[in-house]
Amino acid sequence: DACNTTDSYIFGAVTVATGVLGGALGTSLSRRFVDKFPHADPLICAAGMLGSVPCLFVIIFVASSSIPATYVFIFFGELLLSLNWAVLADILLYVVVPTRRATAEALQITVGHLFGDAGSPYLLGVISDAIRSSNPGTHDWNFQSLKYSLILCPFVGILGGMFFLITTRYITEDRKAVE
Repeated sequence: DACNTTDSYIFGAVTVATGVLGGALGTSLSRRFVDKFPHADPLICAAGMLGSVPCLFVIIFVASSSIPATYVFIFFGELLLSLNWAVLADILLYVVVPTRRATAEALQITVGHLFGDAGSPYLLGVISDAIRSSNPGTHDWNFQSLKYSLILCPFVGILGGMFFLITTRYITEDRKAVE
């Protein structure tokens, strides 16, 4: 069935809640571990990205059979993705010299939105349209083509997690260079 307004409100509420909770949890984890483990911040970000990947796969394949289960996995997937928001901003602040911090933050936010919430819906739509063109006309195929295009998301999560893991090798030296 087509999505109704209640589904949209529930999705929005889950997204807002997980954004707030994930940001707070990421910050708390960073404060707790960064003094003991100088590379904890990129590890927190990597764990969030990589931990969200199984949730993203489950969401894609469960959405057509169980809306409640989908919301549960959306909750955990978005919570894990949100762990890195505040932590990533903090990383930028301590690896960039003070005179360039504002520019670094602005670039990170701009590029993150450009490739994230601004550009990715368009890209996924183009992929979905290309898939749908092979069998146009049915509501089920419209849903399936969107589902297949969303399979790209977990792979982007893996790529992001790998980059955060690579960052753990350099974060301590970069931080010392700025201090």
